[in-house]
Amino acid sequence: MDNCENVNFVGCCGRITVSNGTDCNLCLCTNSPPVLHGDCRNVQFAPFNTFYPRLELDLQTAGIDPQKNEWANLCTDFLPAGASAAERAISIMPPAEFLPVAIPFGSVSANCSNPVQVPQVYVDALRKKQKAVLDLKDRIVEMPMEDGKRQHMHNIIQARFKEWLIKSGNIRQVGDLVGMEGKSTGN
Repeated sequence: MDNCENVNFVGCCGRITVSNGTDCNLCLCTNSPPVLHGDCRNVQFAPFNTFYPRLELDLQTAGIDPQKNEWANLCTDFLPAGASAAERAISIMPPAEFLPVAIPFGSVSANCSNPVQVPQVYVDALRKKQKAVLDLKDRIVEMPMEDGKRQHMHNIIQARFKEWLIKSGNIRQVGDLVGMEGKSTGN
């Protein structure tokens, strides 16, 4: 990656070099430590965070070993002298900020599993978020209220979610996924 700004990258590779990257998030499965080079600022690394049914076959074809994931072993030896990685805001994503990415490639069968292992601390953080959402959903369903009020609450939740999508920049990813789904169905 060279001279990238505001990029969210999810991928598997034998190796990756980030040169002069700014405001980037990389969720990786890489068989060698990520190398940072040049003027990198606010670059965050996390474990690979997606799955699709052909992933294992694609990794084998590319010669990538999913069990040898060096995503967190950052090589900062090639950054300019004078500012530390911490001062440049080069970091490992905190588990509380970690989210999976869904790829709309049809259904996933129950016997499929992701060959790229996610560190347990990230799995635990995802489970905690999922539980909080399910608990909230249950509390809302159990609340005694008229249909009109329930519909009003539904509209507020949808509006807040759309607001979050826009503020977080995730609306672009949703648009990209919708576009991909349209292409795969021929629409």
